[in-house]
Amino acid sequence: MVLAGFFFWNPGSDLQKSLEGLFRSLLHGILEQCPHYIPHVLPKTWKKARAGSWQAQSDIDIPVKEIRTAFDQLVRNKALYQEHCFCLFIDGLDEYQERPNHDRREMVELLCSWARDSGVKLCVSS
Repeated sequence: MVLAGFFFWNPGSDLQKSLEGLFRSLLHGILEQCPHYIPHVLPKTWKKARAGSWQAQSDIDIPVKEIRTAFDQLVRNKALYQEHCFCLFIDGLDEYQERPNHDRREMVELLCSWARDSGVKLCVSS
């Protein structure tokens, strides 16, 4: 079983109260437990990391769009559910901070689509 979680936190940083933070945290939690998925869901980043020296640590900036695409690939790829069960815990929905292009309705529709269209199990609270 693969477990990942995110906790919206209003007094925190922008990432701690945004959809970008949600995607980053959940994707990190999943890929930390299933590193063999990294080349499949983050191919550009994987190629860039493999091209660098294995002796030198460097930060790799992954664009928000690439993170969201990678996460969508994970939750919508039904073949993955034959190997693993995914359970996501999301808390503090009331502390989510809306943005001009991301409102609460979009977030709720997104969570409902994960529950409806994928094999991901969700535990969501406010």
